[in-house]
Parts: sequence; C-alpha cells; structure tokens
Amino acid sequence: MRANAQAFLLLSVQLGLSAGQAQQQQQQQQQRPLAHSPHLIHNSPLQDHGLASQHQNGHGSSHVVVPSYRSSLLSLHRALVNIPSVTGSEHDAALLLRDVLIRQNYTVALQPILPASSSSSSSSQSTSDAGSPRRYNVLAWPAAASSSGSSNSSSSSRSSRHDADAPPTHLAHRILLTSHLDVVPPWRPYRINETAVPPSEEVDYASLARATRLGGRGSVDAKAAAAAQVVALGELLARGEVRRDEVALLFVVGEETDGVGMKTFSRSLSLSSFSSSSVSSSSSPAGGSASGKEKRIPLRAVIFGEPTTNLLACGHKGILLATLRAAGRAGHSGYPELSGARSATASLVRGLAALLDAQPALGSSERFGNTTVNVGTLRGGVAANVIAEQASAQVAVRIAVGDKDTGLALVRERMEAALRRVEGGQGLRLDGVMGYGPVECECFDTMVASYGTDVPNLDGDHVSYLYGPGSILVAHGEDEALTVGELEDSVEGYKRLVRHAAGY
Repeated sequence: MRANAQAFLLLSVQLGLSAGQAQQQQQQQQQRPLAHSPHLIHNSPLQDHGLASQHQNGHGSSHVVVPSYRSSLLSLHRALVNIPSVTGSEHDAALLLRDVLIRQNYTVALQPILPASSSSSSSSQSTSDAGSPRRYNVLAWPAAASSSGSSNSSSSSRSSRHDADAPPTHLAHRILLTSHLDVVPPWRPYRINETAVPPSEEVDYASLARATRLGGRGSVDAKAAAAAQVVALGELLARGEVRRDEVALLFVVGEETDGVGMKTFSRSLSLSSFSSSSVSSSSSPAGGSASGKEKRIPLRAVIFGEPTTNLLACGHKGILLATLRAAGRAGHSGYPELSGARSATASLVRGLAALLDAQPALGSSERFGNTTVNVGTLRGGVAANVIAEQASAQVAVRIAVGDKDTGLALVRERMEAALRRVEGGQGLRLDGVMGYGPVECECFDTMVASYGTDVPNLDGDHVSYLYGPGSILVAHGEDEALTVGELEDSVEGYKRLVRHAAGY
C-alpha cells in the first residue's frame, strides 16, 4: 500500500468520534437494545472535519437514516480490511489499532508473539530475528477519567509494550471484548457493492443504504467484529453506561491457524508464570486457591467476536487436526506384482475413503449435529511411473461428541479403528493430532457454530459469549462481504451483551 494511502486511511479513522468527543456531541435520544432506532444526522464525523465526500461515487443514495457512529464504524472497518494481514503478517493491522485506540483515550499494550526460537530478552525488538515485523496482540483498557478528556495527553504515555515480568492484574474482573486480526489467504482489497474502492478514494458513508455490501478479505472474518467492538465500547463509555474500570479490548493474532495469540494472552493471566515477588506486589485479586487449582487473574466475561450473523452462539463444534500418513515401498509402476512394491498413494486413498465412510460412526449430538471430516490437502509420490513410497493428507474433523476435554480422544479412537480395517492398518497412521472437543458458550437462544474459534484457547472460569456480524458461509470465500446494516446492528448487539454481562 502506498504511504499516502496509508496516511489517508489512518487519518480518516482517527478523525472519527473518540469517546470523549462523542460524549460532547451525542444526540439526546435513548438507544434501543438493537439497531432499530437510528436517527437522522446531517453531518458525519468525517464531514465535520471537512474530509467526507459530498458526491455519491455510485455507492448509494442520499437522505438515508444513519446512526451517529456510522462514519467512525465504516472508516475503521475499511482501514482494517485494506491492510493485508494473512496469518503471520498482522503487524501493520496491530499498529493501526494501537494508534486509533490511543486517540480514543485507551491505554494500549502491545503483547509480542515471539517465534519459538526467540528468547524473552529479544521481546523489545521491533523485528524478529529473520527481519520480518513483530506480531503483536493489542490489549487496551480505558485510560483514567482524569486523562480521558485531555487533548494534550501524550500518546506515548498511553502506549506500552507488554511487561512480561508483571501480571496484568488491572484486568481482574473486567469484561473483555476480543476478536482476531489475522485472515486466511489470499488477501482481497476492500470493495463496495462488488466495486473495488482505492484507499485514497473518499466515500460519503452517510449516503450508503443499509443494504450496501462491504467486501474484501477480513470484511467478515473478523475485522467486522473488531471494528464493531471498538465502536460499541466507545459508545457505552461516552454515555456512561459502563464504568471505565470494568471493560477492556483484546485483538489477537494467529486465530486462523494455531491460536498462538490467544494462547499467549491466556498464559499471561496465569500467576504461576510470574515470580513470587511480582505476584505478591499485586493489589488486584486473583482466582484459584491453595487447593492446587491454578491461580489466574479472573475475567468476569469474555465476548468473542466471530461471524454468527448477529446471533448469539450457544457454542461450537470441536476440531481435530491431523496428517494421515501412508508408507509404501517404491518400485517400477509396470511390474508391481514382481517387485514387491506397495503403493502409499493407493493406501492413502483407501484410508481417506474409510474415514469419509465412517463419518456417521464418529458421533453426533442433539446440540452440535454430526461429526464431519474434511480432506484439505494431498501429497504423495515422485513421478507417475514410480510406485509411491510416501503419501499424506491433512484432515480437519469437526467434532460434535463429548465435551471440550473428552471429544478429541473419542473421535481419534474411532478414526483409528476405521483405519485398522483398511488392509489391517498396515502403513497408515494419524500424525500430529491436535484439537479439542465441543465448546459451550453462554447464550439466550439462537445458533450453534460448526467452525473453530479462540474460545477454548483462553483458560479460566469466565462466562464466554460468541457473537458477531456476517455469515461464516462467505467468510473464507472470494465473495466475503456483509451489509452496512449487519455491521451497524452488531454494534448494538455488542452494547447489549456488555450491559448484560455487567448486570445492567
């Protein structure tokens, strides 16, 4: 992305209403729990600063009713989507959010995600040993009320690197809104109603109809949730509907692959990870007891942002990730019966067929439905006229039986039993098995998801909610998109969830 385009994106987001500005400019109108009571405004935040375009750009019609936060919401969503952040390259998206949140009077800590080969002493470097930018979780909490309204407050004073030597005890008993910054490949640019919109092109957000579709990689999964959470919490703070010391934001990396971002944050809440002096100097309460249960900094509730079509998910299936490996004996393809060769690729095909045929026997439940098997990638052999010695396939199994702790072992045992029935299991094995069983979340009514999330990667006794805009059915596809209305409705949904979790 060109430097001037990046500057425009950052400027347009930062000039959106901050929590302090919104408090001064808010309309005197009661908000309903969901976004069905918007009011007409004549100037969007960008228009107030002289930046919003007055022409239509072919993206919508004028004189539409919009919520007061629309420009802040859509400009942040657009800025995030326009930054490529395929898993492993989330650095720029993290820094954008850091700058936006500091401007909105949050204290922000960047939590480094170190490569496995790096030592803790290198955590202060801005790049990894290989020269690539660092990956960061972005953790933010509202600044003290005394500094929240000060325009002279130094940005650097509200930004810090995560202190790996001290537990984040200030998070105790807070409500945490969280989503992830990474996306699946390939990156696709931001578009409005299927038309690509360059980062430098100005858009009159107030003119867009609620049915306008906003697309691009991450526009649904899960930069829509990230943008909506930032705006929702800003709204609640500006209106005094939650206290500054009871909420926080967290945006993590690596959710689409190994969950390393959330796992790193989860470890930071374990007091066993810190020296006794660091723990004893803490003034905040911690969970756990002397009975041997791990002592952790307790969170009150965690709201995970994922595409649930703005329905509150009651949980989601577990997952088993593994590589099915087949071993054979190489030989000439013209004389397999004479050379004693055995084809690994043929064995792999039969093993995969056995797993697919065994899906009904892998288990089902009333809440989560059927356990399903997906064959993701295939590798094997060296040439068409050589009997393959090695072959492998990566599989992802969505687990619908057992619970978070037992489901993985149940399904693995049944898969291995199915493989033993293929040529006596000769040369077939499951390798690198990892995952977890079905996860349940607090819910009112609505839906169960068939995809994995970061919910099981965050340990603790907190209440978990799973909620967000957009449909998972388009999340990883070339037509990934959601409507302006869906994005705005999710802001109201997050506000409702935070109020519910806080007991208001």
